[in-house]
Amino acid sequence: MGDSLQELLGEDGAAVYQRVRQELAAGNEKVAAAASVGAALFALHATAWAERESRAARRTVTAPDYYNSVVIDAKGEVREGALNALRAGVDLNDMVPVVDISAALPQKKLSNKDVLNFIRGLVKQQNTALSADGQAVFSILPKDVRHITYSSNKRATASERKVREASIFSIDSLLENAVLIESIPNRKTAKKPNVRAYHRFYVPVQANGKMRTVRLVAEEQNGAVTLNPTDVNLYDVIIEKKTPRPLAGISPVIGTAGSLYKISIREMLSGVKDTDGNSYCQIAWHGSDAIFDEFSMDAVGSAKNGSANGYGIYLALNRELAEAYRTKALYMVDIVGDSILRDALPFQEQHPLVQQSLLEIAENWSSVKHGKANAGEILQTMNGEDIYGRILSEIQAAHGKEEITDEIHKLASEQLYEYGIMGREVCNWNEPVIVYYTEPDIVARYQHKEAQVQGQFSVLNEGSRLVSLFEEADESTFLHEMAHVFYDDMERLAPRDVETFKDLTAVERWAAWHEGAADEYRGTPWEKEFAAREAAILTAQRNGDVKEEKSLMEEWRHERFARGFEIYIKEGKAPTDKLASIFEKGKKFLRSVYYGFTDNGGRASAEVEAVMAKLITIPEQRSLKYTEALPPAEQIFLEEKENLLAQHKKWNPAYTVRTAKKLAEQGFGEKEIAAALQKHAPDIQNLPNADLRQNAAARIAKSAAGSARVGQQKQEQKDIKSR
Repeated sequence: MGDSLQELLGEDGAAVYQRVRQELAAGNEKVAAAASVGAALFALHATAWAERESRAARRTVTAPDYYNSVVIDAKGEVREGALNALRAGVDLNDMVPVVDISAALPQKKLSNKDVLNFIRGLVKQQNTALSADGQAVFSILPKDVRHITYSSNKRATASERKVREASIFSIDSLLENAVLIESIPNRKTAKKPNVRAYHRFYVPVQANGKMRTVRLVAEEQNGAVTLNPTDVNLYDVIIEKKTPRPLAGISPVIGTAGSLYKISIREMLSGVKDTDGNSYCQIAWHGSDAIFDEFSMDAVGSAKNGSANGYGIYLALNRELAEAYRTKALYMVDIVGDSILRDALPFQEQHPLVQQSLLEIAENWSSVKHGKANAGEILQTMNGEDIYGRILSEIQAAHGKEEITDEIHKLASEQLYEYGIMGREVCNWNEPVIVYYTEPDIVARYQHKEAQVQGQFSVLNEGSRLVSLFEEADESTFLHEMAHVFYDDMERLAPRDVETFKDLTAVERWAAWHEGAADEYRGTPWEKEFAAREAAILTAQRNGDVKEEKSLMEEWRHERFARGFEIYIKEGKAPTDKLASIFEKGKKFLRSVYYGFTDNGGRASAEVEAVMAKLITIPEQRSLKYTEALPPAEQIFLEEKENLLAQHKKWNPAYTVRTAKKLAEQGFGEKEIAAALQKHAPDIQNLPNADLRQNAAARIAKSAAGSARVGQQKQEQKDIKSR
């Protein structure tokens, strides 16, 4: 990195540059060659965007904060834990004790006051507890007593409420056995200015034979010691929304009588979501000839190979294997828990919960029911494949069938699922494939493209985006996917920042699809791509599929912007002299990728290229204006109001109408316009009562919105005629 760029980025931006460059250097040869350019542009944006976020949030946001919102996977792999907030250093295979809270279950219905008084008693004792992993020292503060008592109870079922009350009455044991899984910065500093971060601890509990996972939420206050262990205060006790797993007691299969029952952290977190709604545990892949938003068991058996290895949804742990079965889409999915019957493992090496379930199933086998054999002794001689075959045979005999049919496979799957076994791992492909017995959650969908997929941008959740660079990625791929991230940034910030709102409006106006728009890309490398996109939109329109049409038009805007950004780097002038060398390198790489194509179809308008320039330009330090705390519609109204008053020294009611029309032209709805008028238009504020002010603002807003729609229609007709 040159001295000028280092100076421009500052310490935080330079740190982001080094981390991104290192990640890109791990990609294929072409990705690594362009690592410095990609890293520089990413770091510039991270630094510039941190400034915008700081203004909008009215708190300090840094370039590393922005970097943490994007996962860069330069090798085209998705590692377990990469898409969620699982704390670094947590070993999912570590065993943790299950805390028995059965004795604390209330014998009668308790009031909130009973719980409140109990927690107040804990506060008076001023006890502290060290978490099982040594990560935190817990205390309970007087300010949190009411929150712990009431918050989660509002959403809890009657059974969850009982378990929660028992957990609170057993809180000392829970705190001492808790494991820190996730830490997140406080995102609501305006509401909670004294809180630095929130920490999620988890502990498994059992109550009368049923196991649940309890989440303990703790606050870390500003000024607290951040070295291990960290001082935290208990803020909430939450029973996770997951299917309770019945425990049949301690058996020789699981452990010896009197031993402390333990499960893995993986099992404790099965079905448990992180702050952003992603599962903490394992990821698998599913290749399909269909595009869908969620799995359905109704589609099982419809594939060309039917249900060759049982009735269920087929998931590959190896992405390449799933790719081989993909014609239209590849799905990244969550696998919940370890309760999988594994063909290759003998009974005694199966997961303890699977062993327990199989013992319960085997008790219903004909020879066992008639006292001719012992379930445990039979199972000890079998592996997973043998066990599944025996289950099929038992069902076949019970139904008087001459052969094993798809219906028998279905009944076997349903039986296993009923006893808590989520699926079966088969070994027919020399790679592990799980036949899953219920609908898994889709994390991300990768649609088929005519050309080989070079990269992928996925919005996983509010706080995390994934940029994947695959084996076929070239020097342009990261720049393209990075543009998708930039577009997503604008969409997220626009409701809170007037500058970003204006920029996004300009981009969407340029990027919007209209019939015949694909013609612009003739003679470019993307001619077929945009022709196919336009054909898909027209098909959705003909079919009356409004949802699909909306989705496809959104994809069009994103792809048009991303391609436009590539062209901007390839042909555009560097926004500042300090970035000239970066742009020269970018031009060199992009021109080599698109050698032979001279047509610049799809180049952004001058207005949009100015927006692109701002996305990678670090602004001079600006002071916050009072208007920046207001919604964008109000900010724009006040700016226009200030300009008009500066020119004319007084307010004319015609100015209210004029300004309302400007807001409508920029895409604001009637409600937003009316709210701005009521608060800031002098002529409306001077009306004698609230009803008159509301009615007047609503009437002007409606008229302005109607006028904007008419103007837009006229412009569209004009554009069509000029083509």
